[in-house]
Amino acid sequence: MGLGGIIGGAGQSMSFLASLGNIELDGVLCTGLIAVVCSIILGTGSYKWLERVMLPLVLAFTFCTLVCLIAMQFTEFRTSPGEILGGMKPDMTLFVAVAALALSAYGYTGTTSGDISSYTYWCIEKGYPSLLGADRSDPAWESHARGWMRVLHTDVWLALLIVTCATIPYYILGAGVLNKMGLTPEGNDETIGALSNIFTQTLGLWAVWIFAIGAFCILFSTVLSGAGGGGRSIPDYLMEMGLIERSNLALRKKIIRGYLVCLPLAAFGIYYFVTDFVILIMVGGLTSAIFLPIQAGATLWLQRTRMDPRIRPRRLTYVGIWVVFVFEAAMALLVIRYVVLADQFDWLFGYLFG
Repeated sequence: MGLGGIIGGAGQSMSFLASLGNIELDGVLCTGLIAVVCSIILGTGSYKWLERVMLPLVLAFTFCTLVCLIAMQFTEFRTSPGEILGGMKPDMTLFVAVAALALSAYGYTGTTSGDISSYTYWCIEKGYPSLLGADRSDPAWESHARGWMRVLHTDVWLALLIVTCATIPYYILGAGVLNKMGLTPEGNDETIGALSNIFTQTLGLWAVWIFAIGAFCILFSTVLSGAGGGGRSIPDYLMEMGLIERSNLALRKKIIRGYLVCLPLAAFGIYYFVTDFVILIMVGGLTSAIFLPIQAGATLWLQRTRMDPRIRPRRLTYVGIWVVFVFEAAMALLVIRYVVLADQFDWLFGYLFG
């Protein structure tokens, strides 16, 4: 569902970009074209060249978002610290009214459950585990392991920095510009155009090109990374069910490639029938919010039962993961209460207290 929304958003952003050059392209047609291109690229099994091209563009778009945030403070849309603090005050009435939107935004903000799952496979394919050595009795093994753990910690902190710089300014820009203009990004045709105002109203009309290109690059690269990462888990499921042998690497690669070829086309099919990419992205975000505590809980269990005691994290880190787990579990329960079973709970409360 979520990938269907992202690929639909990529198609709409491509249509919006074409319209700037006075070329009319149907959003659904663009989405289908992107699905076919992604299927071909993922089917080749190698897209490092595309990663090298997309990464600078995504970073440039993130930098431009920061510039927009600064520029906004010199326009009529400037945001005061008081307004930011006011927006952080809990408002249960407002939350209940927009629970699905708020919780889906939480689920898809920063690092999603899909990203967390994919990161393990990314580390394996980069060769990190093989550099540790298989002999844990080797005196040098612990120092090698700690060294690579520091590499992973650095990677995570850098990711947190980049995601923070990309996300928080975007939220403030949306609240500062779109809210004051009375614009609500919704529906296929209006969403991308409405969001472009955060650039055009702060930098000028010329900045619509930066927004259009950046939005397309981010969504297109997200389709590739999301599909590419998720496909690695399919053989693991089959191995756990005893359907294939772990040693059959050739079959595992064929399954991954076949899945990756089909997934973008399936995502397009979902978008074609639902037609609203915003709704699909919301469903993906809500699903991610439910899966996050499962992953945090699995991390705690693996640390206790499988991780070598010599390289286990410090007590402070362990407590921190528990705090994250409890918070994520609470958010997952909110998804179940206010979105998944909202009607059932309302009926029950009405029956008991009505």
